[in-house]
Amino acid sequence: MSPFPRLRLTTGEAESAVRGLDAVDVVREALTMPSGATGEESVMRFDDAADELLLYDRVTRQEWRLPASTAVRLWRACLCAAAARAFVAPGVITAGVIGADAMDNASLVLLSRALPGLSHVALYDDEAPGPDGGTRPPRSVRGVRGGDEVALALMRSARDALLGADLVVLASNATCVAGEWLARGTVLVNATAQDVTDDLHKEVAHLVVDDPRLLSLAPGRRAARMAEPPTRLGQLLGVGAVLRRHRDDTVLVDLYGAGLHQQWFVTRLCRSAHVRGLGRRCGR
Repeated sequence: MSPFPRLRLTTGEAESAVRGLDAVDVVREALTMPSGATGEESVMRFDDAADELLLYDRVTRQEWRLPASTAVRLWRACLCAAAARAFVAPGVITAGVIGADAMDNASLVLLSRALPGLSHVALYDDEAPGPDGGTRPPRSVRGVRGGDEVALALMRSARDALLGADLVVLASNATCVAGEWLARGTVLVNATAQDVTDDLHKEVAHLVVDDPRLLSLAPGRRAARMAEPPTRLGQLLGVGAVLRRHRDDTVLVDLYGAGLHQQWFVTRLCRSAHVRGLGRRCGR
């Protein structure tokens, strides 16, 4: 028997815990941390049979279990929020999102905190269209920013969702968007496991990746084949959008790690849960 408490987080508790994190700080720490440094803080493994992550935090001396898919989704939300903070110009901001899985309440909270000017999100779920050509409604978005709400519109097509958007997030399909649909100066965040189309890539002035260490794991992806290394997201967080030379430049942020179990993020998430008294004791 382990002398340390074992705690299980539900999906709802993990979403509550992520609200206690600053997405930009967590992403910057995770992306700039030396390789292997997380082993000094925690140990993580994947329980394939239960589809859960098991994390032992050396600092708090606690063991945690949480749904693996939830950890991936919330890490992706943090990455998207951090990328938006780095490049979207201040002001009244509209966002277009392809894929409803990226627009749960926790993801909206993180995105709205990163973008105080965010006023409107247009969503198209290409995987679950409604009978009238629209999309299924997502979860409640109440309480996104203080007492305010970010307006959420369900669109009939991907093109409609992207119309005039300052920020575009691709969460489920990187190939359903045409380059001509993007407004000038759009920040395009690709959180799928696919390359964007050649047509879309022609519109890009600057390419940014989250973790260049992951390029070797995706030899077929465009960034892995480029002669010049792309810019690293972690280097730009906290210093402003220094990459853009012109406001109308289109930036593509390719998130290679969006589908991974990020150990430092899971560690921070569990510590946030600990502070908030979340989680139930469990056995082995």
